[in-house]
Amino acid sequence: MQANLKVRDMKESKSWYTEVLGLEVQKDYGTTVVLSFGKEMSAALCLIETGETVISGDTYPVLQISEEYKDVLYKNLVNKGVRVESNPGHLSHFKFYDPDGNMLEAYCPGIYEKN
Repeated sequence: MQANLKVRDMKESKSWYTEVLGLEVQKDYGTTVVLSFGKEMSAALCLIETGETVISGDTYPVLQISEEYKDVLYKNLVNKGVRVESNPGHLSHFKFYDPDGNMLEAYCPGIYEKN
């Protein structure tokens, strides 16, 4: 699975996705960069530089988070100054935004079944 996101400035976006979210650059073609969580490419985000203001649509990637990080990711993003959904119903299922305003969603499978 790969989700493509349009970004205004590749340098800024690549830095944000690697430093804030911890993704790794798998391929860098200059104006297109493929990122993933580790060496396995079963799921990837592909950043595509447009040089223009990004208009976010109704579709967005949902990033699955592990049990290990489900209770800390929200707080870590807030501490890094990331715009996050205020007062989400569950800290393990929330929306947040990259510097271009692209919406992403974090979700830990099984969290609602445990409540």
